[in-house]
Amino acid sequence: MYAMNFAKSCCSKQMILVEGNIDVISLHQAGFCNTVAALGTSFTEEQARLLGRYTKEVVITLDADAAGEKATDRAMKILDGVGVEARVLRLPECKDPDEYIKSSALRASGHCLRARSAISNTGFTPQQRRSILTRPTADCNISKSMRRFSRA
Repeated sequence: MYAMNFAKSCCSKQMILVEGNIDVISLHQAGFCNTVAALGTSFTEEQARLLGRYTKEVVITLDADAAGEKATDRAMKILDGVGVEARVLRLPECKDPDEYIKSSALRASGHCLRARSAISNTGFTPQQRRSILTRPTADCNISKSMRRFSRA
C-alpha cells in the first residue's frame, strides 16, 4: 500500500483509504498523514489485514466515478470481513480527493473527515447506499462561506 510507511507511524484511531498516489500526496500535504492508497480499485483482503494491524477504522474516499463507487462497496465488504470498521466519505462535486483538496476548505479544517458517514454493509441496496452516502449533513456540508480559505 502506498505511503503505509508514513501513515502507520502517525495513525491514531483511523486511516484514510484513497485510490492513487496523487491523492495521498495531496492529503499528506494538507496534514492528513494517516492516508494510504490501494493504487487502483482492486483493494484486497491482504491490504485490509495490513490496515487492520495499525487501525480498527478506515475512512474510504475513493474516486467519485462508477469504478470508484463499485470499489468502495467492495472495500467495505472486505474490511468488514477482517474486522475493520469501514466508513465512507463522499466528497461533493469532485472526482477525487486531490481535486477536493485543491478546491475546498478541507485543508484548513479536517472537520468533514471527522463527520464521515458510517454505514453497514448489510441491509441497504446499492441505490440506498448511494443516497445515504451523498446526502450532505450539517457537519460536513462545505458552504460557500468556508471557501474563503485560500487554495494551495
